[in-house]
Amino acid sequence: MKLTLIRSSVLKFRVCIITLVALSIHLFHGNARADSDFFVEAEELKDLVELGSVVVLDARNKKSYNEGHIKGAINVWWEDLTNTSLKRTEHGYGTLLSKEKLSKTLGLIGIETSSRVVVYADSKDGWGEDGFVVWMLRLVGVKDSKMLNGGIQAWTKKGYPITKTFPIPI
Repeated sequence: MKLTLIRSSVLKFRVCIITLVALSIHLFHGNARADSDFFVEAEELKDLVELGSVVVLDARNKKSYNEGHIKGAINVWWEDLTNTSLKRTEHGYGTLLSKEKLSKTLGLIGIETSSRVVVYADSKDGWGEDGFVVWMLRLVGVKDSKMLNGGIQAWTKKGYPITKTFPIPI
């Protein structure tokens, strides 16, 4: 049990480090601005959702998603986009899918390279899952992919609604 907890913590730490590295590389390369290149404010996301001009991904675990999410949000946890065919304890578990497999998986939920995507997670207790998912989206060419600044907490703090209904798959 203790070894499993340690491995789980190491895996979460790796995800966090990968996310930070990916964001750092992007933010400090060229004239990238964090406020517009990587983040969307809750007000803007609300408008995009109302217009139906965005794909919203909830990068939290299934339990958190089921407890309430932004209307229309699709639950995509980082493990859904990685190699989970191995046991958690085996070398290679959680590594990125190939670009081809990742593109196919994203296509199944209606995401194409031309899609506008906003990803959110839990800014209070999360491990940077939203950043990791955005990094994967950009890896396969989804350039208009951003994170909700402040995560689900920013959304609820504004008094915007959450739902427990599930979107109809595209």
